Amino acid sequence: MQKRIFYTGILVTMLFLSACKKYEESSAFSLSSKKERLCKKWQIEKFMYNNIDRTSTVDSMYLTYEFTKDGKYQEIMAHTHMYYIIDGKWDFIYKKESVLISRSESDNFIWEIKKLDKEQLWFVQHYDFVDIEYHLIPVK
Repeated sequence: MQKRIFYTGILVTMLFLSACKKYEESSAFSLSSKKERLCKKWQIEKFMYNNIDRTSTVDSMYLTYEFTKDGKYQEIMAHTHMYYIIDGKWDFIYKKESVLISRSESDNFIWEIKKLDKEQLWFVQHYDFVDIEYHLIPVK
């Protein structure tokens, strides 16, 4: 009888943990908060345009995205004769399934999070007829 209760408890726990999965591609459980996992400096590992791998088009660029715990966002891009830094703010929206990035009053966009763990951030930006997906890894 005690074994049955024990195994029932394990089964219920496993079902509960699998229901905790927030993002489609992410693992079911994490000890770190979403904010802790997001807040770091990221670089592109893979870049997809309408499900076609276009990583080679950004390989020659230095491009980073940084999120801080106080809600600040910074994007840095350098490529041959071009260099820019864009500052802004970020916040979770839609039950922490997306991130709203505000670079100015008129320049806001949404990243729909697909995967978020310590070593990977995957997100999609949806436009009228285009989906752009980024796979990011922490800057070393």
